[in-house]
Amino acid sequence: CLIAKAPTGTGKTFAFSIPILEYLNLDAKFVQALILCPTRELALQITTEIKGLGHLIPKLGVCTIIGGQSMRVQQEKLAKKPQIVVATPGRLLDLASRNMIDISSIYTLVLDEADEMLKMGFIRDIRRIIALTPEDKQMALFSATMPREIQDITWTFMQGAAEIDIMPKAKDCLLYTSPSTRERTSTRLPSS
Repeated sequence: CLIAKAPTGTGKTFAFSIPILEYLNLDAKFVQALILCPTRELALQITTEIKGLGHLIPKLGVCTIIGGQSMRVQQEKLAKKPQIVVATPGRLLDLASRNMIDISSIYTLVLDEADEMLKMGFIRDIRRIIALTPEDKQMALFSATMPREIQDITWTFMQGAAEIDIMPKAKDCLLYTSPSTRERTSTRLPSS
């Protein structure tokens, strides 16, 4: 598990997308990675980035599940058995309650912009979604801030997670907390 606190524009989408793409089983016919985000716009942006990163991967299936789009169209996309689903919490739960999507076998769950999902009132939905996923999944949480409710999620579902803190005022510094020793180390990043 990984908890990353980082401001906008620090490459979080690539940080979770590249490992997901690397470990996909392209022959499997079920959702392997679920990425939750707070808005339709962000979901579409993440989908575009993943498709761009994986454009040379044959049989790669990425599906966006968001409100404001036809459920029938999304059901058709899910029928193609994508390996990766990028979703907003409300629409995902709606489709799950209708048995249109199964996330019980995913390998990876990413909560992107968790603090924004909290602000938008999705905290209960996030907990319900986590309950639908397997216990042995990899889980990553990305957030610009760590309010108490987000910390509660990490304490409940992400015991022993590694923590990375990219500090906005010290753009050339990375703070890492070891999950085993809880020691914090600071590393200077190369200037660009």
